[in-house]
Amino acid sequence: GVPVLGCVRRVLSQWIGLLLMSAFMRMDGLFLADDVGVNGLGLYSAALRISESWFVLAAILSQYIAPKFIYADMPREHVDKNIAVLLGLYVLLALAGSLVIAALAPFIISVIFGPSYAGSVSLLRYTAFISVGVFVDSLFNLLMLKEKAAKWVGVKWGVVLLSALLINYFFVSDLGLYAPILGLYVVAAREPCAGVRIQPGIGRDHLS
Repeated sequence: GVPVLGCVRRVLSQWIGLLLMSAFMRMDGLFLADDVGVNGLGLYSAALRISESWFVLAAILSQYIAPKFIYADMPREHVDKNIAVLLGLYVLLALAGSLVIAALAPFIISVIFGPSYAGSVSLLRYTAFISVGVFVDSLFNLLMLKEKAAKWVGVKWGVVLLSALLINYFFVSDLGLYAPILGLYVVAAREPCAGVRIQPGIGRDHLS
């Protein structure tokens, strides 16, 4: 079996990504407060609160499937095949869920926050699709942890957070509420890209 300490480390590492993304979302208020005011910040926060609840499903799902499809003792070829299948399923699930959220955005916002938050509808439609990158990244995190490359999770997050913060700093005046959303898309896109770049080297080092 997998040692208890190893399991704890994997679970904690998997959740660190979501915690850092959540912290980054909170930090957006520092950039937005002076440009969009309290009302605009409230609209942005409402959309992100719903999106964050959707993103959490990625970590929950990954922890459920990891023991059987990734962490189990099996040949490298089987792991690669599982990753390919799961990657396709994750992307389809994220897209399907995001489309549903986008279609029901007016209803969701109205029920949870009321008609005064109607301005959050368009923001929610954009932020929902960030889940595609979040879901894919959660899968690559599992692979990196399996290959004992947990340090790359921290390195990757340091790079993507710095990129997003720079986007906020330089573009918030022109893009307003959409500047931090652009930053989140950069984060969501670069996370899986980092996983793709790191994965081949990991495999050769540990499973050849």
